[in-house]
Amino acid sequence: MKFCSMGATSPLAFVAVLTVGLISPVSADKGKDPGPKATEKNGEFLKSLRELDGKALPKDWAESVGLKAKVLSVSKPRSFRPKVSGFRGWYIDSGGKHKGKDKDVQVDSLILSKQPAESSWWQLVQTDKGYLVVATGGKEKGRVLTVDESAKTRPEGPHLTVTECLRLSSKVTATSFWKLTLTKKGVVVQSTAGKYKNWYWDFGGGAKSSKEGDRQVAHNVLLAEKEVAGSWYAVASRKR
Repeated sequence: MKFCSMGATSPLAFVAVLTVGLISPVSADKGKDPGPKATEKNGEFLKSLRELDGKALPKDWAESVGLKAKVLSVSKPRSFRPKVSGFRGWYIDSGGKHKGKDKDVQVDSLILSKQPAESSWWQLVQTDKGYLVVATGGKEKGRVLTVDESAKTRPEGPHLTVTECLRLSSKVTATSFWKLTLTKKGVVVQSTAGKYKNWYWDFGGGAKSSKEGDRQVAHNVLLAEKEVAGSWYAVASRKR
């Protein structure tokens, strides 16, 4: 039996092979979203959302939406407001409309509103599967933010894919659970399951706004495949 002689390989060639072996996996992951980087205050932020005991959640509501997950805590109403672009300070609002099928439980979508209304506030229900984001006011009060996996994706510029798939549903589904992370640039919200698992809340910064009633609104709230400027939000309690 003959063995290959190491003497036939020069030291430089050996180093080159070793170097390629070390850097190739890194190159393969180039451009991959690493996920949000939580700040040291992330735990404190999440703790601040645990204002009410899980028992504070109305039993009839939990039954009506088909909630099976274990409820750990409930927040008081919160607003989500973008921290960048031309929509900085606007409100994520439940007053949008999506053309759904007859008897579709996912017929309502989100908008950005410059002026707050009852539909601009959300309750965060912490469960053992993630957070539920529930509308606390307006016509869609009690509906749960979820993902419509039948929505198509589209390119948003040369390096990003997005989908207008956010809906307000009368039923809790596997895609109704969210992860919240406080980063140095703001709070990011990610889907925890399904086709768009780990995708981020986002909005099209170049979208046009229009007047609806007495409010200026924009219909461009999305999910994006990676963390971008539109993923950073200020989350605040409601002041009475």
